[in-house]
Amino acid sequence: MDRKLKEKIKKAAKGDLDAFQYICKRYEKKVFTFVYHLLGSHEAAEEVTQDTFLSVYWNLKNLKNIEKFEPWLFKIARNYVYQYSRKDYSKKEDFFEDGNGAKNGDVDMDYTPEEHLIKGEIGDEIKKAINSLDLKYREVFTLAVVEGYSYKEIAEMLGRSIQSVKTDIHRARVKLRKSLEKYLNEGKDEV
Repeated sequence: MDRKLKEKIKKAAKGDLDAFQYICKRYEKKVFTFVYHLLGSHEAAEEVTQDTFLSVYWNLKNLKNIEKFEPWLFKIARNYVYQYSRKDYSKKEDFFEDGNGAKNGDVDMDYTPEEHLIKGEIGDEIKKAINSLDLKYREVFTLAVVEGYSYKEIAEMLGRSIQSVKTDIHRARVKLRKSLEKYLNEGKDEV
């Protein structure tokens, strides 16, 4: 953690709104992406991200070790994801919406029509496979593969052992491979 961030966290803990805004800008996209991949809804992810940062603002003064800020932040986000997922929300959005609001069906001029079709099909199959994972597997898979956190960082964020994180990531990958196996093997006999 860099010195500037540490200073901003200390100031924000004392109520400095400019320092808190700096923290929000620095982590907003990471938290949103994490939450979005777990809930699959843009609207839900926005709500949970907002709730997360409100909680951070009100509880930052209670954080004992500034070095543990990021794991603490993701624990808060995770808790709100679980609270939200307990509610009966049936709206789901496209898992593969990009950060610019483009979805699978939007046209990207860098691809031919055939490539768009293949990309869309693969995206749909991956989306189905990831969304079929239990939330605990989706969570560790998202943190490791999408967000790029190490096993150690994930274990800290989730309050679990490194071995249990490794095990769940492995299980998530095995389940994804099985889910995608049929799709990936289609067409092999035709070649």
